Amino acid sequence: MDPVSLSLGIAGILPLVATAISTCKEYIDNVRSARKSIATLITELEALQANVTNLHELLKSDSLNDNALRFHNSSVLLTCSAACEAKLKALCKQLGQEGKGTRSRLWWPFSEKDYQKTIQELRNFSNWMQFALSVDGCRLLSQTSDDVLKLMEEQLEQFKTVQGLEASTLRILDVVTDQKRTIQNNIERERRKSILNWISTSRHYQKHRLIQASRAQNTGTWILQREEFVQWRTKRSPSNVLVCHGIQGSGKTNLASIIIDELLETNSSETSPVAYFYFDHQDQSSQSTSAVLCSILRQLLEQMTRIPSSVAEVYEKNGHKESIPLNECERLLIDLALDMRSVYLVFDGLDESGHRRPFLQSILNVARSDHVRLLVTSRPHIPDLVNLFQQHPNLMIEAHEEDLKTYLYQELEQGEIYNIADQEFVNKLVLKLTKGAEGMFLLPVLRLRIILKEPTLGEMEDRLADLSHSLNDAFADTISRIQRLPESRSRLGMDALKWLTHTTEAMREEELSDALAVHKKQSAVNVKYRPTTKTILECCQGLATVDADGCVRLAHYAIQEYLTENSEDLFPRAEATLAVTCLRYLVFETFQDGPWTTETEIESKMATYPFLDWAARYWGQFTRRTETDAEVWSALLNFFSSPVAPAVTNQVRQLSMGLIEGYWRASECKSFTALHHASREGLERAVDWLLERDTFSVNERTRMGATPVIMAAADGHLQTTRNLLAYGADPLLENWYGNALQCAIEANCVATVRELVRWGMDPNAPGKDGRGYLKYALDTDSAGAFAALVELGADIESQCKGDPHGHLFFTAASWGCTEVVALMLDRGWAEIEMRNPGGLTALHCAVAASKMTTTRRLLDAGANVDAMDLKRRTALEYAQAKGNKAMARLLLAAGATPRGENRVSGRATRATRWI
Repeated sequence: MDPVSLSLGIAGILPLVATAISTCKEYIDNVRSARKSIATLITELEALQANVTNLHELLKSDSLNDNALRFHNSSVLLTCSAACEAKLKALCKQLGQEGKGTRSRLWWPFSEKDYQKTIQELRNFSNWMQFALSVDGCRLLSQTSDDVLKLMEEQLEQFKTVQGLEASTLRILDVVTDQKRTIQNNIERERRKSILNWISTSRHYQKHRLIQASRAQNTGTWILQREEFVQWRTKRSPSNVLVCHGIQGSGKTNLASIIIDELLETNSSETSPVAYFYFDHQDQSSQSTSAVLCSILRQLLEQMTRIPSSVAEVYEKNGHKESIPLNECERLLIDLALDMRSVYLVFDGLDESGHRRPFLQSILNVARSDHVRLLVTSRPHIPDLVNLFQQHPNLMIEAHEEDLKTYLYQELEQGEIYNIADQEFVNKLVLKLTKGAEGMFLLPVLRLRIILKEPTLGEMEDRLADLSHSLNDAFADTISRIQRLPESRSRLGMDALKWLTHTTEAMREEELSDALAVHKKQSAVNVKYRPTTKTILECCQGLATVDADGCVRLAHYAIQEYLTENSEDLFPRAEATLAVTCLRYLVFETFQDGPWTTETEIESKMATYPFLDWAARYWGQFTRRTETDAEVWSALLNFFSSPVAPAVTNQVRQLSMGLIEGYWRASECKSFTALHHASREGLERAVDWLLERDTFSVNERTRMGATPVIMAAADGHLQTTRNLLAYGADPLLENWYGNALQCAIEANCVATVRELVRWGMDPNAPGKDGRGYLKYALDTDSAGAFAALVELGADIESQCKGDPHGHLFFTAASWGCTEVVALMLDRGWAEIEMRNPGGLTALHCAVAASKMTTTRRLLDAGANVDAMDLKRRTALEYAQAKGNKAMARLLLAAGATPRGENRVSGRATRATRWI
């Protein structure tokens, strides 16, 4: 490559540097705590900018072209410039916080460790560019790093007696060696990043930083002095679990963030990492047990200098593409905890989790290790949490008066109250709000917002004299204030609250804005009607907020409860109106050019029209509950009669759910009829209506073989399944996976499994691939379906024939089917010490397959930990043979006798010291 060509690549770095500098400057006024760091980063970027500019001019100059200089494709300078460009792109993305706009400039998006690393990398790049600012420097760096190192070694040998030349040569050698080391580090860093992103892409720190920013300084620190917390943190408590509970609005989340900060500052290290998660009632889809545990695993790994080999092995085993299996995630967490001095886990708002039961089961498995310290916050009197945690220390949380005063004074100062009122009024206001707080932060904050909305001091005093007496009264006052806004703003505020109240999935800013732009007379998307996020929040009068992920949410769980309780009065026909909005949107002329042929086309439509994805996924939830409503029924028939809308809806839904191309291919989506849609969504009236008119065959099949009854059965719609069967649906017809019963089993839809067997499907008949139906239940550990099949006549013994493991109990143990294993033991369908043809117990099978959770369940059920197979090998020996330290520790903790141990003296030999 000639110098001029390289100069074009170098020139591409300059806009990135300029963007980074410009974006950094947007943070200066907003993030006071990081001003020094921001200024330093700007200085380093400006130094890099100067060196890149000078190098760009040099490469274009005649001085290099006259020397006929050519750069190797793997030259030091070329790889350096490419690495610099990649770093600047990543930096711009991080500074821009992935396109969230200037609103995100309220917090500094770097940890101290990331910041220091970024500064050092920029300095290295700047040094390399500066070194190249001469003909000799460019000539040297035009070669590969290996060639440069070789040349430097020769020069060192040749000129080692000439100190001046040796020092210069040493400097060059150091620079090139550093460059080579940096390239290798970049490779390792990219692999580390790939593994971490494979585990979880959850941006846990963003919500934490928003909560940090909302806290008043010097508040809440009292909790760090409480004896219960001190004992828990220092491991002096008899329990490794601490439960912090308080009433709604008492400030639990802020206190949790204070605890997290304290642990990160004083306890966090590679051997004592800290991880946390904030649950949110409005974001259930991203808070599954798997998602939360994966987020925790990633956080722990981020605090380690190297990714453990056990994690890398799982990454390689799963082909880098499929998400990490839940059982593997749990196993790795347990494994990591055993190797740590201590692990601190904090979970806020556990009462808001919609997946609480399975999550608690998994996290308490992890917390069995004495190394794990678990802290949770919740409202009191949640029955399952009370029963589970009553034996552990509990710490009561309520708003402290001094904290409240500090917070209120801060809010008043930021609200520029002193432009209207004097100190006497401010003191009076704070005193009254504090005295009526009733142990809550939320109540006085809402009251304060109501008062600050008044335009004059006199009206503020009037409002202060007539304050609401309870939290519900405060909510009612706020709603009343919204309803008194000008008509269009009042409608916008109430419509936004209606969406936020009745959706269980968080709506991004752009999705909600696009949904609120839908009006009755429209036939196409009109972007002119999309309200800004600022306008939406203003119209909601403080009841809604935007989180770090750009999702609009109700500001507190208590608001959700109030609006839900009063939904019929506040939002008449709420779900019906939401269903109609979705259905109208999906038939807009805007989407009549679909379905589309490429993934890029579909994603482009979804990006341009944000509500399309949301409506395609959730229209059925609202329609199912309201299809008898006249307006909904009319909109539904219009949707079904469209030649394009059903296909487009299915295509967008399937792609957004991450399904393979066969599901969202245009030909498959076009073959997906109105009857398939109605069956999948459980629209009983629509299914009957479509079948009565003989519009579609009851056994209509898509290109991939899906039938309406498969759709209904696999989604658990009992009445719809029953109706389809009554109309003559054939449940034996198969798609690529199997027939209706197999699909229902795989989805663990117990009600439809029972219905299909009662209809006449034989639970002992072989499936598509010759396996018995019980074995299909093992594919997804569907214990409910397994139990239903046996109760309805499935014969476990006959369905074991031909299985290499022998009895299905051993297959379940080997596959990690923890729930089915427990079910078979509870029902007496298997004996815990039974043996397969090879003399193995279920414990041997689970350990050999590295199924940690199943192993623990078997041990809890009383499995003999020292049982031996036909070759007299114990489960511990299987774990040792596989090098599974975590499994070996688990077995030893359960009383296993180590191999080579003197069973009389109890002395272990060298063979077990690796554990």
